[in-house]
Amino acid sequence: MKILSQFGRGLRQAVRWVFREKPANQLLPFEEVRRSLEAVQERRLGYRVVPLDRIIGSVGRYKDFNAEFHVEEHLDRGRLSKVKDLMQREEPLPPVKLYKIGDAYFVLDGNHRIAAAKELDKEFVDAEVTECVVPIPFQVGDEEPKDAILDAEYRLFLQKTRLDRLRPRHPAIRFSTHGRYAVLLRHIEEHRYFQGIERKRAVSMDEAVISWYDTIWTPMVLLIEKHGILERFPGRTDGDLYIFVMNHRWMLSQEAGRDVGPEEAVLHFLVEGPCPAGV
Repeated sequence: MKILSQFGRGLRQAVRWVFREKPANQLLPFEEVRRSLEAVQERRLGYRVVPLDRIIGSVGRYKDFNAEFHVEEHLDRGRLSKVKDLMQREEPLPPVKLYKIGDAYFVLDGNHRIAAAKELDKEFVDAEVTECVVPIPFQVGDEEPKDAILDAEYRLFLQKTRLDRLRPRHPAIRFSTHGRYAVLLRHIEEHRYFQGIERKRAVSMDEAVISWYDTIWTPMVLLIEKHGILERFPGRTDGDLYIFVMNHRWMLSQEAGRDVGPEEAVLHFLVEGPCPAGV
């Protein structure tokens, strides 16, 4: 069945991400941001003086410090106290190592040094910087980092799909967390593949985008709105719920041994609630 192939394992994984709660005041995970913004190419920038307020995430310790680099309760503050003492005595410390994406920085090595510097009200830190090049302009500026990343992801999505040109009046597709536009791109590519089989010819990306938007995305979003599903999930978007309900549809189709349509999936979701396997 087409629905099983199109919205299978990727959707099940995606819905876990969409509904996985993260602390609001948490550092951003570097690898997730890098993957979302397709910042693959690296180049060494050497030693720089970096503003501390531009450091928004960490490579491996984003759960150990909050967004202000305060040590979380599960960690011993002993190491931080030692680093602070060295700084106060002006002992030499090695530069921290940072990744740079746009105008934002992520800590590769030196999380405690960053935390100590912030507690001592310092404004800058010496750092060895490696830049990860983003294929589109990306600046956090005074915006919330999460919002800036989501905006950049959406611009990447539009660049690849040309949805803003193919359907210029379409409402913006929004998500509450990063990484979801890549899921939509996979949906479109899979839809393109099956359209090619049905039409017995190569289907262009433009054709696939239009068909996906008109026959899959739009009907599902209209059903989500019609039945008031968004009201059950404050803080989520129609994009989040699209992925979740499509995952619900996929699991129902597996159990039923047939392609469960969008209306049936939505109505079943309203009765049964979120599938435990997807949360």
